[in-house]
Amino acid sequence: MKPSVVFLQEQLRAAAGTERISTGVMNELADRGYQVVIVLFGTDKTSAFPLNDKIKILLIGIPFENKYKLKAAFYLKKIINEIKPDYVINVAVPMMQVSFLAKCLGMKGKVVTWDHFTLFAGSQWGVFFRIFSAFVSHQTIVLTEQDRNSYPRLLRKKIRVIGNFVMDAKFKSNLMSKKVLSVGRLVHTKGFDILLDIWGDISKRHSDWILQIVGSGEEKENLRKKIEELHLEENVQMIPTVKNIEDYYIDASIYVSAARLEPWGLVLAEAKSFGLPIVCFDCPHGPKNIVRDGMDGNLIALNDCNEMKEKILLLMDDLELRRKYGEAARKDFECRFSKRAIFNKWTELLK
Repeated sequence: MKPSVVFLQEQLRAAAGTERISTGVMNELADRGYQVVIVLFGTDKTSAFPLNDKIKILLIGIPFENKYKLKAAFYLKKIINEIKPDYVINVAVPMMQVSFLAKCLGMKGKVVTWDHFTLFAGSQWGVFFRIFSAFVSHQTIVLTEQDRNSYPRLLRKKIRVIGNFVMDAKFKSNLMSKKVLSVGRLVHTKGFDILLDIWGDISKRHSDWILQIVGSGEEKENLRKKIEELHLEENVQMIPTVKNIEDYYIDASIYVSAARLEPWGLVLAEAKSFGLPIVCFDCPHGPKNIVRDGMDGNLIALNDCNEMKEKILLLMDDLELRRKYGEAARKDFECRFSKRAIFNKWTELLK
């Protein structure tokens, strides 16, 4: 009989990367015969992404706030000890605050912490808590080998590298459209402001190409103003977060990311699954683990906007180079980021 697994998560209603990846993993484990239960804070069971009918959702009924965490720990202990799962997986390090308290109160089960960010993301307190979390967890999951090596040597034997899996694309782009795609939350770290500056220069040479930015977030109005200032209304399309994102990948010919920070790079792996050549900044830490410079895309030194512009223009002008990079991207995706490749690691963890 396969192990039973509880995923502890703050909420599922946000249409963001962590929620998309976690629900994807839960669905696949349920399909493979694992008993999967999701425990959420608050009173809202809404999920932005589809969930397998075999998955049960339970609510702690208490907000994820500091003043309620001890109370939440009591409720969590009660829920877990009734279910008696083999594993309790914290989806993101902050969940460890409650599960650790619950463990001190007598909660059963092996606690695994699934970290979606780098060790040094956030404040010094965040660094300390990540190290503490790795110390008290049965295992910690990080996204890259660089993330694992950031931790003290004595903790590394308890840390596993499992990248984010991406659903296999049913179709590939034919790379014939005059569209460049960039996907992500409209926040400062994603660098869409930088990308618009670069696109302002590119559009002077290729006014027939369009940049599509797909995402929602707090920088939306600032980016709209920048588009107007650069007179790019005819060359840039801003599209809110959509569920049919695959349609935009299939319709694009190049994928670009100007992110200042990318802990892993889900959208880069997605772009590879659709056979798109990629141009992106070599920011910490994700891109170098996904894009192979000169083989399936180009890694650009962080903030070297002129070099990024030149590499994008090179791909725009050379269909055969797009095809070469795109084919290599698809093959590498199948070897390293497909569902089969990633779930071999999950199976090993949950044995």
